Amino acid sequence: MAIATLEQIRAALLTALAAKLGTTDQQLSAYVLKQPTLPTIWIRLKPDVPITYHLTLGSTGGVQMWSFLVEAYCGDVGDVAAQKKLDSYVSAGSKSIVEALLADQTLGGIVQTLKVPQCNAYVEFLRADGTAAIGANWEVDVYP
Repeated sequence: MAIATLEQIRAALLTALAAKLGTTDQQLSAYVLKQPTLPTIWIRLKPDVPITYHLTLGSTGGVQMWSFLVEAYCGDVGDVAAQKKLDSYVSAGSKSIVEALLADQTLGGIVQTLKVPQCNAYVEFLRADGTAAIGANWEVDVYP
């Protein structure tokens, strides 16, 4: 089996999110958006984490690990509706992001497995206009 490309993994993560969350209640993207419409969820590589190659001894291609962040931004910090939306993303249920990510840990068979070690919830993110948005990010380790 060929190792999935980064683009294929992003697309599969996005598909997993869309299957659980739907596409009408929030904007979903496999990439960071310049001007998102909140609430929005996007996928990006985790900064300052090395991309790990050649974990298996003697393998020419080796096993690599991609560390992603799935980030959700819900709205203004003091907006109760935004906080409720974030509650639904971090909790169990129909809008649970961790449940969406773990529903098929092979992402349709394109990776060996993935793990979601943690969520950093109720974080304030500075927007381009200087205002803060409330959100969370889920660390996702993917093993192609």
